[in-house]
Amino acid sequence: MVGILETAIRRSNAHKHQQEFLKRLDVKLLQASAGDDGWRIFSLEYIVGPPLNTVLSSVVMSDYLRIFNFLWRLKRIEYVLSTIWIQQMGNKKAFSALKELHSDFQKGNCLRHEMLLFITNLINYIMVEVIETNWQIFLKEVRKAKHLDEIIAIHKKMIDIMLDKLLLTQKNESLSKQLSALFELILKFKQSQDVLYTSAIEECHRKVLTISVRLLLPHRELMNHDH
Repeated sequence: MVGILETAIRRSNAHKHQQEFLKRLDVKLLQASAGDDGWRIFSLEYIVGPPLNTVLSSVVMSDYLRIFNFLWRLKRIEYVLSTIWIQQMGNKKAFSALKELHSDFQKGNCLRHEMLLFITNLINYIMVEVIETNWQIFLKEVRKAKHLDEIIAIHKKMIDIMLDKLLLTQKNESLSKQLSALFELILKFKQSQDVLYTSAIEECHRKVLTISVRLLLPHRELMNHDH
């Protein structure tokens, strides 16, 4: 896991940050339940010590962890929907011969497109309207702060606003459950598409084998006749 994290840092803009901050970043594995995969138990942890922990207290860091886990789930859904498209395009030529499955492919592609459009718009909203906007407001207000308690209060206010807009507060529990149900539905859709593509590939191989056998049979019969 740590090796994967280091690779991810090297391949992103994160590697431009000072090593002092990158060394504080670590992998945290959440408690796993039956059936959980790496996506569900993986998380990141940023180790904070004095004097930063005065502002970034354990409670605040727990809130950041909740925000990260939510964004991580979103990126998983985006990745899953993208892999469906890659699967279909990678086998497009072979699948074109399976006319009996054209309707299934078309319906699946339309569903995937609508799901990805929703997730992409949601991610853009979160990154721009929620995170970036509130971060800029935080920077503006914190420059006017006159003492540490005021900075702590401004920071807590930013976190609370983000949690609320990300539906991670108790008052938004109903909407949060609906969104989680939608995520699970997309994951089930991915499983159904995997089954469809696996069956389609097997059918393509079967047809190729059948054609090969038919082409070889006249040749073998001719050889037997000569003998």
